[in-house]
Amino acid sequence: MRKKVLLLLTALLCLWIGAILLINGRHREMNGGAKGLFCWEAPTGENAQWLWDLARRYGIGELYVAFPEHPSAQEEFLRAAQEEGLAVYWLTGDPSWAMEPEGSEMLRQVEQAGALHTAHSETLCGIVFDVEPYLLDEWDEDADALMRSFASAAQCAYERARQLGLEMILCVPYYYDTTGHASALETLISSACDRVAVMNYYREDEAGHIETEAAYAQAYGKGLIHIYELQPPGEHGLQAINTYYGLGADALRQSFRALRRAYPQLALDMALHDAEALAEVMDNE
Repeated sequence: MRKKVLLLLTALLCLWIGAILLINGRHREMNGGAKGLFCWEAPTGENAQWLWDLARRYGIGELYVAFPEHPSAQEEFLRAAQEEGLAVYWLTGDPSWAMEPEGSEMLRQVEQAGALHTAHSETLCGIVFDVEPYLLDEWDEDADALMRSFASAAQCAYERARQLGLEMILCVPYYYDTTGHASALETLISSACDRVAVMNYYREDEAGHIETEAAYAQAYGKGLIHIYELQPPGEHGLQAINTYYGLGADALRQSFRALRRAYPQLALDMALHDAEALAEVMDNE
C-alpha cells in the first residue's frame, strides 16, 4: 500500500513539474527572451520607485542604465535593483569615441563597469555601448575610415570586457548594411560584442531590416536585441513611422512574435527605449 501511495505521489509530482515547465515554456514562447529597458537617468532612493513599478508591470528583466557619477548613488541603485531581481548593465556612449581606434574612452568605461561588477557580480552583468559615429561631422568626410576606427575601438573594449567577466552589448542602427558598411557591421558583431542591439526604428518591414544583422549573429553565435522606440514623434527628429508611441503593448507583442517567427533559430531578445517614454505610455493607458 505504501509503495502504491509513493508511486502515486511521484506521478503527481512529475505531472505538476511538467505542467510548470509547459506553462513556462509557453510564456517564453510568447514573450521571447530577455526584455530590457533603457534608462538614461538612474533615479535613487524613493525617487526610483516608479522605475521598479514600471519594471514589474512590464516584465522587465534587464536595465540598461546611465549611472550617476557618485559611487554611493551607484551602490544604492544596484542594491535596490538586486532586491528587485533585475540584471543591470552600465549604459554609456558618445559618437566621438569612434575616433579612437585604440579604444581609450571605451576601455575606461569598461574598467568602471568592471569595478562595479567585482562588488556586485550578481547584479551588474555587463556594459551597453551606444556609440553613433554617423552623428559626427567626420562621417560625411570619410565614413569608411570612421567605421574602421569604431570597429577597432569596440574590439579593444570587448577583449577587456571578456577579461573582466562582463557581457558587452553594442547598439547599432538598422541601416549599416544598406549604406555600404556591411563589412564593418560584420566585424562589430563577430568580434566586438556578445549581443548586438539593433535600433530598428522603422515599423515597416522590421524583419527585413534586421536580416543581415540576424545572419551575422547566427553565424557567429551572438544574440540580437531588437530595440523598440517609444518616444513621441517630434522628439529627436522622430516621425510616427519610427516609434510605437500611442500604439499600445499589443502592437509591440505582435511585432515581436512576428520577428520570432521570422528568425526561429536566432537568440532574440527585445528592449524598450526608454524608461521615461514607457512611463508616459503607462500613464496614458
